[in-house]
Amino acid sequence: MASATTNPAVRWAQRSTGANPSHIYYNKVILTITVPGVEQDKYKVDVSDSGITFSASSASANYSFQLDFFAPVNGAESKFKHVGSDVEILIPKKDETEEYWPRLSKEKGKLHYLSTDFDRWVDEDEQDEEEQAPAQGYGDMPGMDFSALGGGMPGMGGFGGMDGMPDMSNFDMSNLPDLGGDDGDDEPLTDEEAADVKEAEAGAQAEAEAASSGPKITELPDTDKESS
Repeated sequence: MASATTNPAVRWAQRSTGANPSHIYYNKVILTITVPGVEQDKYKVDVSDSGITFSASSASANYSFQLDFFAPVNGAESKFKHVGSDVEILIPKKDETEEYWPRLSKEKGKLHYLSTDFDRWVDEDEQDEEEQAPAQGYGDMPGMDFSALGGGMPGMGGFGGMDGMPDMSNFDMSNLPDLGGDDGDDEPLTDEEAADVKEAEAGAQAEAEAASSGPKITELPDTDKESS
């Protein structure tokens, strides 16, 4: 018997242009979608410039929801991270404004599965004082089976050999040919070249000695002293 589809728990917070421009949450919507038991390759997210569509499945449940945002966003620039039971999404707002959105959804009315993320919420007038949040693990490709690429979270390392490409992780760089770099084994100078170098060095040394010696300064007698 197929599992019934239900709405996942969704928490949200936001920042505006009043935040520190270097902060990872700057002028973004922060969504956290809780889907217990869902594996990394068992969810799909579509963030457009006007809304979000989400679906996921586990051994015991299917999840989905769709909503239109209060204002336009830059959906293609969204970042995703799957940690434990949570799918975290950072969605850049399109409008550059210091004012907060009054709500997440375009339509008024309470959505039973949506709540404020008080762990990430910061009051509008306190944004510029917020400490930086961890940025590790966010990537660009939600719903992809990253285990096929050698493991790791979206946006993190751990890539092995891809289809059609060799695994370079154990490649021996010592077998590469000499490409002519400066390794200290240059050919010796000819007698003429060596003479030119010696003459240039001698001239440079003479100039340095002349500059360092400078004019001699003669000490003047002290006119304030009484003559004997």
